Amino acid sequence: MSLQALMERVIAGAASHSAELVAAREEWDARSGKVFHDDPLYEERTAAFLEWFALERTASDGTRYVERHVGDDADRDGLTLLSRTHRSLFRVREID
Repeated sequence: MSLQALMERVIAGAASHSAELVAAREEWDARSGKVFHDDPLYEERTAAFLEWFALERTASDGTRYVERHVGDDADRDGLTLLSRTHRSLFRVREID
């Protein structure tokens, strides 16, 4: 399975954990600001939230969602790779 397909599978699984998802969304909104349905970037911000929730957010037990769901999965190697990804955001201030 491609990493993109695996990532979509992880995000879909993460989206089904409603109680944890609601708490995470409140945490996300506190950090990044609340976005409303009529915002032009609503879909992109929602996708970014789901990726953050599934791959980066640390739960109260110190693990991330993807780490808790690797188990005996046939795609264990791919899930392990996803669990070790690092995302960054940069702002270009000047180009010489």
